[in-house]
Amino acid sequence: MTIVNNEQLEHLRTYEKRFWRNVDKDDEDECWDWNMSLDIGGYGIMTFRRPWEGGKTSSMKAHRYSWLIHNGLIPEGILVLHTCDNPACCNPNHLFLGTTQDNIDDKVRKGNARGNSIPRTPEQRKAIGDKARGRPRTEESKAKQKATIARLQKEGLY
Repeated sequence: MTIVNNEQLEHLRTYEKRFWRNVDKDDEDECWDWNMSLDIGGYGIMTFRRPWEGGKTSSMKAHRYSWLIHNGLIPEGILVLHTCDNPACCNPNHLFLGTTQDNIDDKVRKGNARGNSIPRTPEQRKAIGDKARGRPRTEESKAKQKATIARLQKEGLY
């Protein structure tokens, strides 16, 4: 579901209490796992009503919702990626915006490209997240995110 304006975003904020009831929020540096419905890829799923479309029901990945409530709108066609490689994680400190190519490059760099992927247990996902947190989400990753947004703005996509 693409949220295209602030009015829609404000409607989605009314679901925030339900979101927090379904997130295991740990320390700021830890993964905050979604503890309700997961899709086949392990991503958390939230369901909403869309009054701007006659009250239709729609779903959104929980990490995208987390991005929305913490950072605002997501440009159309842009992904919310995980530094921790834990699809159930909703910690905004583990999320960044990127293109499909950014996602592919990230997977290749981390050795998670198709063909190298294996099913992971929660313990394995936590270990990967711990390793990712060893690569600090500090000024370097924030600079990369700002550069991506600047590039998208230049291309008229943001």
